Amino acid sequence: DEAGILVHRYGPHIFHTNARSIIDYLSQFTEWRPYEHRVLSSVDGKLLPIPINLDTINRLYDLELTPEQLEEFFASRRETVEEVRTAEDVVVSTVGRELYEKFFRGYTRKQWGVDPAQLSKSVTARVPTRTNRDDRYFGDTFQNMPAGGYTRMFRRMLDNPGIKIMLQTDYREIRDKIPFQRMIYTGPIDEYFDWSLGRLPYRSLRF
Repeated sequence: DEAGILVHRYGPHIFHTNARSIIDYLSQFTEWRPYEHRVLSSVDGKLLPIPINLDTINRLYDLELTPEQLEEFFASRRETVEEVRTAEDVVVSTVGRELYEKFFRGYTRKQWGVDPAQLSKSVTARVPTRTNRDDRYFGDTFQNMPAGGYTRMFRRMLDNPGIKIMLQTDYREIRDKIPFQRMIYTGPIDEYFDWSLGRLPYRSLRF
């Protein structure tokens, strides 16, 4: 904008990876802007780092724990779960019910549209709990944003005579007319199968 701020009109997506090959490929189409994502969660009237780390717990409970003491703190709070099946099971067996309610339950319901007790354990297993003071949301080696934004990067990628773009086109109307060896479909997976098994009970993301 006029102040020189890069505004992500549709919500910022953070580019992060440990794969050098991906970085090298995309670097053909963009310069990079260093960016490490940090998130504060409003809990009990305080803005606290998430994922949960040493500072999160110390500020929340007005403590001065060391990393070693934080390990003991988590151990004293976690619940025994006979079989970890759901997202809720993962969190309560790691940091206990109170921190689950304060940090995870509402956020998970907002993102996925269902209660964590109805979600696969893989959903929250990817959110780390740290005993150090690392307050970055992601731990990947490479964390940057395309310097000119994603739109400019994709325009450069698509500026190729071998690529044809068809907007306002339903793939079902053309899938039998265009030969292909492999198709990458990025729409809702239940729609891809014409809702033959009904609608998915929650939004799906594949990592």
